[in-house]
Amino acid sequence: MPTPKFHAAMYNMVAKRIREQLQAFPNRRTDYEIGWTNGMIEIALEFARAFRNDNPHFDPLWFLDACSPDPEVYPISELWD
Repeated sequence: MPTPKFHAAMYNMVAKRIREQLQAFPNRRTDYEIGWTNGMIEIALEFARAFRNDNPHFDPLWFLDACSPDPEVYPISELWD
């Protein structure tokens, strides 16, 4: 098996940046803003797919919940296919 290109520090940094962006706008209401939030979630899902492809030991559910400002309220991991 090839050595993964990405490691825990990268996963944590990406999750933190996504979480911070989602936290910055907790009460978005306009169509544009809802689209922006959905876009951030799609980016989180794309990163999870890329990290999983790179490293079979990567846990996409953990990562997606780490991207969420509050996994109890916004469980992004439920969107994992």
